[in-house]
Amino acid sequence: MVLLAGCNPPAPEISEARRKEIQSGRVVKLGDQICLCAMAGRDTSRLDRELERLTASLETKTWMTSSVPLQADSVCYPQLGEQACAGRIVVTHSRSDSDFVCTAKQADELQRVWDAAAPDDGTIEGWNKTRKKRDDALLTRLRAMHAEAAAKIPQSACN
Repeated sequence: MVLLAGCNPPAPEISEARRKEIQSGRVVKLGDQICLCAMAGRDTSRLDRELERLTASLETKTWMTSSVPLQADSVCYPQLGEQACAGRIVVTHSRSDSDFVCTAKQADELQRVWDAAAPDDGTIEGWNKTRKKRDDALLTRLRAMHAEAAAKIPQSACN
């Protein structure tokens, strides 16, 4: 039994000050802020360093969903609880690192735009015919969302 216990060491202890920061949701809020600032095209390096400082001693696990046209790509901090995750929702078949949104609401809107762009008859041929129209509609709305974020979020909110 001693050998088994050695294979799974306990999670490192968190200081009381760090625990208070974490309990206030600072890590998740900061992750969301980083994503929204990146979506607006802002420099997030200062925020990235702060998130790294807050999470340096924490265990991380990646979490992904695989779907079309969107997939969630998150980092979770199990020591902080089940909902302590931050990440992005990316366009699955895009080659651009900037093709992402940050919130479930944004992802739901993109999904509705994609679905409404062309009817799906349930066949592979139908899928191939409608995919380009759907992708174009999604990317058009995505670009508009990024422009809206750029207009609303100043660099000062990302420092």
